[in-house]
Amino acid sequence: MEQVKQDVKHVKAYLRKARELDTLVHTKLNEIDRLRELAECLSSPKLGERVTSSKGNTSMQTVDKIVDLQAEIDKEIAELVELITEIHAKIEQLSDTTEKAVLTERYINGRSWEEIAEIINYSERNTKYIHGRALRNFALFCT
Repeated sequence: MEQVKQDVKHVKAYLRKARELDTLVHTKLNEIDRLRELAECLSSPKLGERVTSSKGNTSMQTVDKIVDLQAEIDKEIAELVELITEIHAKIEQLSDTTEKAVLTERYINGRSWEEIAEIINYSERNTKYIHGRALRNFALFCT
């Protein structure tokens, strides 16, 4: 029984990785939006103003940060797509369609218990029970 609890704990941690990575990507996308707004606010030198070297050029530094952050995001999106594909393939191995729906909605689509219960037409309590059963079944072929 203790081993089953440990297996379920590991399965939940594995499944949560997709949600965590998705949150990280969205956080960085918001940061890029903020940096772009800042870059738009930076003024370029006007005619007759003295231009200094690009070392102190804040707009160029901002653009560089945006480019670097976008490269990080591209890499993390690729990881996220790979992880979601892997998780989805494992979820599809479950025989119960309701269990598949609960795990997919929770860990791939990031839905709340209330939303999942509405989708599968069960109470939240039963939805959580199905979730627990799905995790145990998932652990059987993933650990």
